[in-house]
Amino acid sequence: DLVPRNLTECLEAKISDCRLEHHSGFFEWTQVYRSFEHQEEISALLRPSHTKLLLLTTSIWPNFQRRKSLRDAISACIWGFRVTQDSLVWRFLLGRPPKALIKAAAREVGEHLDMMLLDVADQMDYKHIGDAYVMQTAHPELRKIVVALRRFAGDLSYDYVLMADDDSFVNVPNALEMLKDLPTRRLYWGNFIDTIPTQFDFASGKPKQELSMNAYLNAIGKLPVFALGMGFLTSADVVQMLVDLGLLLKSKSNDDIIIGMWLRNIEHLNYVHNYEAFHDHADFGGGFAQPCRETAVVVHRMNETRWRTFDRLACHLCGPVREDVQEDAEKTFSMAPTPPPAPATAPSPAPGLPCSWQEADRLKAVAGGLQECLHLCRIQASLKINGTASSGECPAAFCAALCPSAGGGGPKLALVVFGSRWENIQLRSRLRQGLLSCGSTSQEASSATHIFVMGSMPAAKSPLRRKAAEEILRHRDLEVVAPAGREVSRTYSYEKAWRIVEERFGGADFLLMLDHRSYVNVPLLVHHWLPSQPKTGLYQGCMLDQSLFGMTSSKEPTRGAYLERRRAPMFAHGMGILVSADVAQFTSELASRIPLRSADIPADVAFSMWVQPLERLRLESTHESFHTWPDGVALGGVDLGQPLSPMSAVVFPMTLQRWSRFDATTCTLQS
Repeated sequence: DLVPRNLTECLEAKISDCRLEHHSGFFEWTQVYRSFEHQEEISALLRPSHTKLLLLTTSIWPNFQRRKSLRDAISACIWGFRVTQDSLVWRFLLGRPPKALIKAAAREVGEHLDMMLLDVADQMDYKHIGDAYVMQTAHPELRKIVVALRRFAGDLSYDYVLMADDDSFVNVPNALEMLKDLPTRRLYWGNFIDTIPTQFDFASGKPKQELSMNAYLNAIGKLPVFALGMGFLTSADVVQMLVDLGLLLKSKSNDDIIIGMWLRNIEHLNYVHNYEAFHDHADFGGGFAQPCRETAVVVHRMNETRWRTFDRLACHLCGPVREDVQEDAEKTFSMAPTPPPAPATAPSPAPGLPCSWQEADRLKAVAGGLQECLHLCRIQASLKINGTASSGECPAAFCAALCPSAGGGGPKLALVVFGSRWENIQLRSRLRQGLLSCGSTSQEASSATHIFVMGSMPAAKSPLRRKAAEEILRHRDLEVVAPAGREVSRTYSYEKAWRIVEERFGGADFLLMLDHRSYVNVPLLVHHWLPSQPKTGLYQGCMLDQSLFGMTSSKEPTRGAYLERRRAPMFAHGMGILVSADVAQFTSELASRIPLRSADIPADVAFSMWVQPLERLRLESTHESFHTWPDGVALGGVDLGQPLSPMSAVVFPMTLQRWSRFDATTCTLQS
């Protein structure tokens, strides 16, 4: 809301709630409007939550019982030893669930707050352990760790990160106690090994060297020293490298070896080897097993039988054997073969563009150049209704798709949808249907993907939580940007757009930051609009400035005066902000270095301030194609409406009733 409160309310309210600054004296110190008495409050707003130890446990969906056992143990330990959130935050990291487990997965997420849902592969597919040395795709556990750490960036600060498998027991009180004697920087703590990868040779009955790993890492002899994957701990400064560069690093191999290779380049890295703190369970045997010690931090190779010695009061595994272990109702899933992973959230391949044009005529038109082809398409091609040619004219967006420009291939567009709340299920569903139906009408290499950016998950007892979990798991097009458990309702986190697109889709040429109440004509943007746009420095939308809202005295509560006091630059209306990849990446980098201004200011205005310093930034108003619904209603005193047409790229605000005007065949709104 751009309307400021009156002066009396402002002086009585907290500074975070105030929408009007009071200035006195001969000089208006507009930019210095925070008083010292509010300094503590402002500092608190800028600080992310902090914890001593962040515990990340990699898991896969079938392992319901493993998560239950570890969850119960950690809960008992932190309750018995009075461990608070200032000392520990823990999460299970999970990827995309198999279809058969979506209901059970949603039920678990609905009941527990310790699960982090990531749009990555959940587990690797291999027949024997040797196949894990070099894979065709990134190791799922590595990708989970990197993406999770990137999610926490800016929302949670921590001193150390402990990573473990879900078949491990983690003694949190012991870990916190030992950290008092360990370095605070450049720390890599675990059970280290210096070895050559081997694989069992069934023909000879002996292990032999696995050379594929050496080839992948360009290593002739031994590999870098690494901490075994059962569990290891690093300091926050070491983790920052993974946050910044993790997606660029080699990851198609064994996770613990790869992490050791990643970290070896840090000068003066403190390798702290402790085989008594990190080891396999004694009953498992092998070279990494140790007898039970109450001082252990991570004990690997846990199963139901071994959990029966867990002492809930003392938080260790050296107690007497219990016979009262209850099996989890979901345990049967972990024993069953894992179904193939669900397909990515994407429409089924379209039968073709909804236009009929003789191929010989099309190829001849293409040979005549882009403009000639577009002209002939409007004359010769006709719209297809239910697969049958009609007398309707082929829309310009699809003609652009049928007339590829020189060089072939089109721009990659990522649509990042902001502002949706968990209760907006129906409106989100209509937009999703529109995006999927329109996104399937691509030609050549043009493409568009979408993601909804969401705030905190609903509370544990909220009836919306299980629905939210099932929507995340089933559609795989929602990203929760407040993973640290903070009650965050801010859903216009534009600064997170690039990182999300980079993780989900590997990047894009352009990003459209879309309001969840907007309609977007995807084919028009991908095929007709973007090919002619510069790929750097682009900032487009329905551009506004303070003068459009009417200027009066700066002390009167008008939108124009509100923007003038903040020295707001020209800004694109939040209905849809189109930027090139470099602009989105700049805001992401800026946010990683400084706390970006966002309080007491609309998100779209704030974004324009963030990018204002960029050299060679190209501002272009597209108000004829990015506009409001033509109902004559002025938003904030300004009517941004335009008649609906095939050239309407973004229309705001949409309602369920207005979505009934959407034509899925042409991806347009019918006037």
